[in-house]
Amino acid sequence: MKYIVALVFVLLFNSCSKLEVIKSNTYLITIKTDKIKFNDYGFVKHTSKSVILELYEAGMLLKQIKVYDDEICVEEGCVSQQRFYKEFFNSKDYPDQILNNIINHHEILDGLDRVQTADGFEQIIKNDKYNLIYKVSKNSVYFKDRKRKNLIKIKVVQ
Repeated sequence: MKYIVALVFVLLFNSCSKLEVIKSNTYLITIKTDKIKFNDYGFVKHTSKSVILELYEAGMLLKQIKVYDDEICVEEGCVSQQRFYKEFFNSKDYPDQILNNIINHHEILDGLDRVQTADGFEQIIKNDKYNLIYKVSKNSVYFKDRKRKNLIKIKVVQ
């Protein structure tokens, strides 16, 4: 009897301690900023509370970025989205959720200057704050910030 109680205890607390991955896909990911230089395979994992970007190099986990509604977490800890964008992308102007939208192939900046294409859409945004090229197709995402020299490319691995 005490073994059954112990088993139930372990299963109960083990299931509460982990975020259940709802969906996971493999991508070829390129990220170039002043702080991050990455070009290799990675995973995008969706949980009920976050989107997790796992970056691998030579089969080893190099960096994990967890995007929540109000913060972004990396190995160094969790910070507000604005602080993350300022530190890692050299931008105080990126709105909350821009990284989440890029990872999930959604429009950015409330669809500003969105143009429908044959298999997706693109947004070319040039104003006082931004000089962005953002292209989304069925199998890829391309985000280029010409002003800050940031690049994110995510391509489905088939």
